[in-house]
Amino acid sequence: MSLKLVILGVLDHKNVHPYDVKRFLKHYKWDYLFQISDAKIYYAFESLQKGGFVRVDQVVENEKTPTKTVYAITEKGRDQIKKELYKIFKKDVLSYKAIYPALLFVDYAEKDLLLSFLDERKEKVKKRARFKPRTSCRYRHEST
Repeated sequence: MSLKLVILGVLDHKNVHPYDVKRFLKHYKWDYLFQISDAKIYYAFESLQKGGFVRVDQVVENEKTPTKTVYAITEKGRDQIKKELYKIFKKDVLSYKAIYPALLFVDYAEKDLLLSFLDERKEKVKKRARFKPRTSCRYRHEST
């Protein structure tokens, strides 16, 4: 699953600080889907900002806490949500870890196209299952 997709999806609903994304993932109990560290989240925000997908909305300064940078999504970032979704659904991967969180953002994409990607995956799985060589049972009784 793309951490960038989650960040963009969250930002499309609310301007947030990177730590808020971590709280979002924990709230939905998705932190097990990613190896999430603060460094990864901050790096993803930095990468998205360099790509023009997010921008700094405001910098909140407070004497008692460190400076807090709040980000907002750009139009380019909204377009990227759809691209990230298509990338996840097109991948030839059987992992639920990629698909489950992406389902939260399917409203950003053309559902018929996503369904066609899933149908392609299903057919590939069927083919693999048909041609997978059977393994012999370890405990098979040998006749003498």
